Amino acid sequence: MQAPLKPKEKAALIAAYGAPNFTLRRTALGFAPINHPEKVFTRRLINWLHERVLVRFDDRDLPRAVTLTERGLAEARTLVDTARNQALSA
Repeated sequence: MQAPLKPKEKAALIAAYGAPNFTLRRTALGFAPINHPEKVFTRRLINWLHERVLVRFDDRDLPRAVTLTERGLAEARTLVDTARNQALSA
């Protein structure tokens, strides 16, 4: 059984879910969605998601982008649905 996702991991999944092609691109500061370049996530955080098989690198040694896997996409959908339901019930 894996540990629950950390808040930053959740934020990265949600950012990737809202990005074109569910992809975060490499920038000078880390990985960010093209449509929200101010939301930057470190390589360390992306590695944590990769270890959980939630994202895949376009190149393992020198990645330029990471994309949600099917498992990552399902987890992101769950997070978005949970947030939506909480907002509607408030």
